[in-house]
Amino acid sequence: MNSKMKEPDRGFFVKHIIATLCLVLICAISIAHSKYMDQKISDISKTYLSKITVQNADMLSNQISGNLQALNILTRMIGVQKNLGKDQIMNIMNNEIKNGEFISLGVVFSDGSFVFTPVSVDGKDGSNLLMPVDWQCVYQTMEGDVSLTGSFARQVNGEMISIFVRPIYRDLEIIGALVALFNYGFFENLTLPDTFEKEGCSYIAEKNGTILFHPESSSHEEFSDVIRTLSFGWNLSGESGVKLKEETNDGLSNTIEYFQNKENVYISYAPIRFHNWYLVNVTSASVAKAKSHSIYEDYIPSLIYILVILIALMIYFIYVRRENYKRLERKLRLQSINDESYRMIMEQTNDIIFEYDTIEKTYLHTANFEKTFGYKPTKTGFLGSLRYDYLHPDDVIAFVEIFEKMKTDRVLSEAEVRIINSEGEYLWTRIYTLGVFDKDGKLAKVIGKIVNIDEKKREFQYLKKMAVMDTATGVYNKQTTEDMIKDYLTGEGKSGNHALLMIDIDDFKGINDDHGHRLGDVVISTLGMELNQIFRADDIKGRIGGDEFMILMKNVEGTDFIVNKAKLICKIFQDRELDDHKKINGTTSIGIALYDKDGTTYEALYEAADRALYHCKTIQKGTFSFYDEIDKDW
Repeated sequence: MNSKMKEPDRGFFVKHIIATLCLVLICAISIAHSKYMDQKISDISKTYLSKITVQNADMLSNQISGNLQALNILTRMIGVQKNLGKDQIMNIMNNEIKNGEFISLGVVFSDGSFVFTPVSVDGKDGSNLLMPVDWQCVYQTMEGDVSLTGSFARQVNGEMISIFVRPIYRDLEIIGALVALFNYGFFENLTLPDTFEKEGCSYIAEKNGTILFHPESSSHEEFSDVIRTLSFGWNLSGESGVKLKEETNDGLSNTIEYFQNKENVYISYAPIRFHNWYLVNVTSASVAKAKSHSIYEDYIPSLIYILVILIALMIYFIYVRRENYKRLERKLRLQSINDESYRMIMEQTNDIIFEYDTIEKTYLHTANFEKTFGYKPTKTGFLGSLRYDYLHPDDVIAFVEIFEKMKTDRVLSEAEVRIINSEGEYLWTRIYTLGVFDKDGKLAKVIGKIVNIDEKKREFQYLKKMAVMDTATGVYNKQTTEDMIKDYLTGEGKSGNHALLMIDIDDFKGINDDHGHRLGDVVISTLGMELNQIFRADDIKGRIGGDEFMILMKNVEGTDFIVNKAKLICKIFQDRELDDHKKINGTTSIGIALYDKDGTTYEALYEAADRALYHCKTIQKGTFSFYDEIDKDW
């Protein structure tokens, strides 16, 4: 037997070596690919974050512009109205201070004079808060060097103050500058966009890194150290800090990676295009990469889907190319009148801002019109259509008057009118109109706004009604009844045929004594309610004493109509069941005087009807008498 061991198979070792080398190669390729993909995802994350930050900065620019839209309208108004004095300008600015987020407004004129509203904190006008650098901004603006400027924020009386300067044009020349001072409250209505479902932290900073606005909803404790470092002049260490300072100084946007507390963070920044402010976003690199990784994984299926959609869109585009071209041409023509940025500013207000071109007969308005009234008005001939199609018929004259006043006096005109909504209800509004005239003095445009005052107006009307009504009966009180009858007889009812009725509940004291004062009140209330049912809406119905009522029947045709009404009144309490199923069998007596026959004044008719009433209560209660039928010597 051969005692030598069998030699190992050489092929077995070769196969294992090759398999090991392949495994090592695969691992190496996987590691290299992993690093490549990590770098690729990092680059995609930064690009994606930069894009989001730029878009959010643009959105914030629009929000800030919306907060300032009232100032843009104010500069136009001061520029157009040549006859506005400093007192009028001060009144306009004081009104705007009440509605806006500014602590003071002022106008600096080209001759060096100025007016400023007082500051609520110390009562001094806003000019006392301006620093030399602020005045330099104002003069640069009036010289035409810039169209919108301001200075760095500073601490005044414990709060951050900054300014906004806007030139005032008249006939294409700068006649002054509007200056607005605002504090932290200016930012309270701003909405900072969420990044990665609130995983990031966003805030607004000045060009030098100073934090202007950092909402509590966007605060993250894990980023507090890096944000504190950024607020001190972008003072990050290393190449990232140098790059950040250079790019913010040049007004650029980007995303940098910074190592903080054993974790990488992405710092994304983009200019807001206002005051050289910056929107800054600090996000964990791991969160951003996870978001971008999911996007990258879906990239290929999404690309195929997009390609299919693009092919379909190309086919559709060929079919509608001519129509789209015409539509684009119309949009460009409209944009030449009112550019997109201006329209976005106007959309931020709750009021309805409109502009009407009297030459082209075209009308532009903010989306709030449809929100308020539930429909879109016609785009052509708006002012004419508003007058005939949308206004309450009783308000047409008031609307025409403010339009004519605007054209003749060339001042801001206003009127309260009712506009119908989509449900057929009329809403009270206040319309402001201001004309823009060309060099020949012809009206070229009408700009203005529509303010919804329906709730306040109806509340005022209700309170006014309560002041003139007798709340216990639902008819007018004594003084209002007397005033209305006097006004009617000396005005539109001077030549008509009318009847004055004096009504008294017989033995009302007995009702109170037998059934109690509470039931007596029910009797009084029931009579008032029945009188409202018996007589017409335009007849004047009032309570002039405890149980005495007065009616003026307008434009009656013969005495039969009056007699029928009087009979109905006499039957009101015949076997009447009242509160708690208590029955009374009461009567009412009525004295009647006829206008012109028995007198032409309130006093004369009152005396005649009162004598006729006394005759009834003396001769036979529960009946009625005409003054001309009683014995005058009785």
